[in-house]
Amino acid sequence: MRSVVLDASVLVALCAREPHRVHEAEAAMGVRDRDGCAFHAPNALVTETQYVLCKKAASGSLAQAEYGTALVNLQEALSTIAFAPEGDADLLTACTSRLPSGCRAPGRWSC
Repeated sequence: MRSVVLDASVLVALCAREPHRVHEAEAAMGVRDRDGCAFHAPNALVTETQYVLCKKAASGSLAQAEYGTALVNLQEALSTIAFAPEGDADLLTACTSRLPSGCRAPGRWSC
């Protein structure tokens, strides 16, 4: 089985449904189904993706409702990715629990 390492830019395009990039990202994710590839990612993927989504929400390029949808999309996408044990995927749970107030996880990170 082939392995594919995902970059945060692919997840941002997918989760935020970026009009100019979502189709390319969907095609990249389709490799798993078409070729039976396994997706892997560095543990920082969650942090990187969430940071960009948060910045988009803060700048207004992603409405608050779209931001919430993007987080749900991210959670779904993460279920298909293999991470190293004891990684940082728990940051998504911290962020999700703070909706709609946003992107602050005390003592850990903020945008």
